[in-house]
Amino acid sequence: MAFLFTTMNAFYISTYDYELPDDYIARYPVQPRDQSKLLCYHKGDIQHVSFKDIPEVLPPDSILVFNTTKVIHARLYFITGTGAKVEVFCLEPFATGKQGSVQWKCLIGNKKRWKEGAVLTSRVTLDSSDIMLYATYLESMDDIHIIEFHWENLEITFLEIIEAIGELPIPPYLNRPTESSDEKNYQTIFARDMGSVAAPTAALHFTDEVMQSLQDKGIITSDVLLHVGAGTFKPVKADNIMEHVMHRERVIIPLQSIQTWLTSKGPIIPVGTTSMRSIESLYWLGVLLKNNSLSWEEPWEVPQLVWQLDLKKDTKLEVLRYLQIEMEKRGLSAVEFTTSIMIAPGYTFAISDGLITNFHQPKSTLMCLVAALVSIDKMKVIYQAALENKYRFLSYGDSSLLLP
Repeated sequence: MAFLFTTMNAFYISTYDYELPDDYIARYPVQPRDQSKLLCYHKGDIQHVSFKDIPEVLPPDSILVFNTTKVIHARLYFITGTGAKVEVFCLEPFATGKQGSVQWKCLIGNKKRWKEGAVLTSRVTLDSSDIMLYATYLESMDDIHIIEFHWENLEITFLEIIEAIGELPIPPYLNRPTESSDEKNYQTIFARDMGSVAAPTAALHFTDEVMQSLQDKGIITSDVLLHVGAGTFKPVKADNIMEHVMHRERVIIPLQSIQTWLTSKGPIIPVGTTSMRSIESLYWLGVLLKNNSLSWEEPWEVPQLVWQLDLKKDTKLEVLRYLQIEMEKRGLSAVEFTTSIMIAPGYTFAISDGLITNFHQPKSTLMCLVAALVSIDKMKVIYQAALENKYRFLSYGDSSLLLP
């Protein structure tokens, strides 16, 4: 097994291609979770341990950053008047209507069977009450559709309804239907804020026992929130990765986490690419605000190639201290923004000192992120070692600790 390096150009997606045999894709997680393998990369050296040993291989005084998002039952099924099944995959809220009504951005399966003007229905029993959920098609924006949902019991929220009526969406590359075991396996032990359509899978390996061991070792933890969108599975179709359009995701970062990072003595290590994109985006949010490219009074978005803009780039501590002071002055307990940042070779990491992550799909933006952290050459070495040692790949697969 070898990488198919047709080019070493950092911006060609073919640079991030490799042969991934189907039987290397983990369809189910190991049990217990912390028995998965852990590839440790540290300044060029590689060792193989069990994930439960991660407290022993983390640098002293490390600060881990966890994403507390929770996967929702985003996949809904409706039956048309002719008996055809239509799948509605809820991506993210679009607008809040009158009470008992919401509009969401969705994907639609078997859309041709949804006749124009037809209102689809689905019945759910919740708290001993029968509730009818109605779906009305409003408009399309590229391949995204705006659907209005409404229901009559105003004491019930939409998220409560879809948790009862919907299906947990597992990644498409698992190539199997959702099973009852996924309800627990595809949620992290930190999951508390509902809103994702995919799990931050690097954190799936953590157990209460591992967390206790980390605490005993003096490892500090902190939280961010990024609701993972379906765009995380979006294939890169452009030959040049800079022409790929990244998806936008909503991020919330508590003031408490910023204060933790400011007082930290050890390396800051995000658990998963979503946590890494969150804290790196926070740095650039601070840079944009300090440069008056954004104001504190408007909605914030961190653009895809923000790191290529001509901006004065202060140090990590200067930016975090600025955000802390401004948030305290304005009485903000958290900052909320959207990000579409793309992290690729050429990017200079501002806050992250390492990364805990699984092994990703070939030709993906997540491979580009890994290469930005460790270099393209070292990424090749790491993935080759994982293949040769029969690591399990993708969402339910094994893990790596990357310390460049």
